[in-house]
Parts: sequence; C-alpha cells; structure tokens
Amino acid sequence: MASMNIVSQLAITNSVPFEEIRAVLPPFLKSFDVWLFKQKQAIVENRSSHSRTMTELRGSISHMQKELDTLKMCETEQMRSREQERKQRSALELDIEATRQRQTELESYLRDMDEEVSRTRAANQSIKQNLLRRRQESAEAEKTSIPELRAYETWLSYQITSLREDIVYFTWTHINPKRPDYVYTIALDVSLPRTYKVHECIPQLEGIQPLMDFLNETRDLFRFLKHVRRAFKDEARRGQLMFVRRESAILNENMLLL
Repeated sequence: MASMNIVSQLAITNSVPFEEIRAVLPPFLKSFDVWLFKQKQAIVENRSSHSRTMTELRGSISHMQKELDTLKMCETEQMRSREQERKQRSALELDIEATRQRQTELESYLRDMDEEVSRTRAANQSIKQNLLRRRQESAEAEKTSIPELRAYETWLSYQITSLREDIVYFTWTHINPKRPDYVYTIALDVSLPRTYKVHECIPQLEGIQPLMDFLNETRDLFRFLKHVRRAFKDEARRGQLMFVRRESAILNENMLLL
C-alpha cells in the first residue's frame, strides 16, 4: 500500500521518468516491505521481551524488597541484641568491680587477721614466758619460804594447812587458857598477785580489815600473824569476861530468889 501511494505521487510530475522508476521500484518496494515487516516483528518481539523483562524485574524487586525487609528486621534484632549485650556487659562490669572491691576488702581483712594472729601469738608467748618465770619464782620462793614458815609455826605456835591451791589456813590452839583445845583459824586467799584477802576467820575479828591493809601494804606476814594471834587472845579474854559477868549475874539472881 505504501508503494502504490508513492507511485501515484510520482505520476503527477512529468519531469520524472515514470517507466524507469516503474521498472526499478517494485524490487525496492518489496525489499522495503520485508524490512518494514521485520522491523514491526522486531518491535513486537522487543515489546514482549521488555514485558517479560519488566515482569522479571518486578518479581526481582518484590523479592529484593522482601529480602530488604528481612534484612531490616535482622538489623533491628541485632541492634536489640547488641543493646541487651551492652546492658549485660555493663552489669557484668559492675559485678566484676564489686567482686574486686570485695576481694580487696577480704584481702585487707585477712591481713588484719594475720596481724591479729601474730599479735595474739606474741602475747601468748609473752604470757607463757611470764607464767614460766612466775613458776620458777614460786619454786624458788617455796624453797626459801618453807623453812621460814616452819620457823613461824614454831615461834607463833600455829599450823599452816592448804585445802585448796589458792587458800592458806593458819590455825592456833592454846589461845584460851580455859579451853586450850579450842581452834582459832584465819584463812587467806592468795589467788590474786601481791594481794591478800580474808577467806575465813573463826572466830570473827572486828578489827581484821586494818590488819589486812597492813599486810597488803607491808607484805610482812610474820608481824601480821603476830597481830592476829594477839587479836585472838584479846577476843578470848573478852569472851572470858563476858562468861564471868554472865555467871555472876545468874548467881545474883539466885541469891535474890533465896
């Protein structure tokens, strides 16, 4: 159809040799129609290929969008995980710091305890040495004191007994001439170092406390025992006077009754 239109247009002009063109034109028109048909087919094929390509691209875009959404979700989850890990790491660091501080306190406490144990051991060693020295001094004092005590017993006519380790009994007889077998006793508590205390006194002496003060001040046991013996004799003499007065009063009453 296109070739016929061209021929009709060329027939109008007289300057163009119609016969020559007519002889040459059909092959050209035929080849042109073939080329045009091929071009149309190529365009149709290109359009179909383009449509397929666009469909594939749309599918790829949709797939990529899904993958992108998945990646965003993974990234969000990773961010949450990193934030949780950061919090856990911070808490762990705080625990480690608290543990280190506690370890430092324990180490300081152990050092203090070691020092206290060392001081206690030194104090115990000193106590042991003092006890050993006191035992040695007591043994030496006992060696010298026993003869002195025996001399005291002979001189002051008393006996020394010890019913307990820290209690010493001093007993006298023949204090009261009318009752020579009557026993007068004073017991001293020697448990405290360099201090005497009255554990028992039979009969009880009213002026015993000044005598104890004298003994603790002077440490003169011999004179103390002399004073105690004298006090017992005075006590026996007062007892005799009271007995005589009581007997006299009874005799007077009987005489009045007669």
